Amino acid sequence: MIVSSDYITEPPKKRFFFSKVFRSVMKKLVRFEWFLRVNLNYYLRIYFKKNPLRLNKICILLASKSRPGKLDRLLDSLVKNTKYKSRIKILVLLDENEKKKIEYEEVKKKNILKGLYLEYYFKNLDSHSERETYLANMHLNEDLYFHSGDDSVFVLENWDIYLDYIESKTDRNKPYSIWTRSNVVHEKFYYLHSDFPIINNLWFKKIGYFGAKFKFENNKINIPNFEDLWICELGRLTKRFIITKKFILNHLCAFFPENSNEFDETAEKRLQNKKIDYFSVWKKTKSFREEDAKKLLS
Repeated sequence: MIVSSDYITEPPKKRFFFSKVFRSVMKKLVRFEWFLRVNLNYYLRIYFKKNPLRLNKICILLASKSRPGKLDRLLDSLVKNTKYKSRIKILVLLDENEKKKIEYEEVKKKNILKGLYLEYYFKNLDSHSERETYLANMHLNEDLYFHSGDDSVFVLENWDIYLDYIESKTDRNKPYSIWTRSNVVHEKFYYLHSDFPIINNLWFKKIGYFGAKFKFENNKINIPNFEDLWICELGRLTKRFIITKKFILNHLCAFFPENSNEFDETAEKRLQNKKIDYFSVWKKTKSFREEDAKKLLS
């Protein structure tokens, strides 16, 4: 049984009492099924999968807009918590008309001196998936591609070594995804969703994009920013994913009540996305995910 993410919700409908009860029970059963699946998969791999450890080349993909201070905070957390900084590439996409280019350049100079590989690209694109796909195409020979955001911080000391350990439990000759756990609201259903999933090189090359497909219906309608949801759904469809047990990141999302002080101009503009009928778009793109799941399994 496959379940779409609980975070793409259907608009409220009038339902009879028994219909509501049945729907609620089935939802709980599906969640319990995936809780068992995820943990069984994890422990079987931890104890029986024995690939040699290796230093993976990790590429962190993120888009930023008018947030040099938050990007600097993220990079500070990387400097403090990364064991081998030389194998990490941080690729940042900014709009061509970015208003704070000077501040971003100051952040870059400062963090390059700390030993980070940081590269900026300037291009106007419609969605995060397009932006991150563009960045990944600039560096096609990395081992792991990490979706992150400038509103996150790394909290696990030597997170990169831990990630190497988790990666050693995957099937290296197959497309695979790793779901990082972050201490946010979504943690309650960590076995259904990751805010910051990682894909390996084979995954990216098999389907040719990072995150979600960009457009549909003759390219007239843009798919909104749910690259994390899309990757997780492909992981469930293919059964090719493993979830970290340790918390790697903290997502300081401005839309969570405890992070209200994070609200800024960029967050305010993103509120416009709340008006998109995500459920409708998610339903219309179901065949895309099923098609690409078959590609990942082929």
